[in-house]
Amino acid sequence: MTLEKALKTAMQDEQKIRDLYGEEARRSATPDAAKEMFAGFLVIEENHVSAVEAELNYLNKSGFFFDVREFDMEG
Repeated sequence: MTLEKALKTAMQDEQKIRDLYGEEARRSATPDAAKEMFAGFLVIEENHVSAVEAELNYLNKSGFFFDVREFDMEG
């Protein structure tokens, strides 16, 4: 498995987990303590998604670092 493929797989997994935690945090039947816990997990997963995205951007030389354009080769 190439590094890029591994990172893309990791991104898909992180996004699935982030979506699961987001859904659990929004569920009305979930007790408040559980909602708070899942909301905290959601923040962690969003950071994981950002970290994997930053690695993919670096690998692909996109010019972005954590959603910030680092450089522009066109001027």
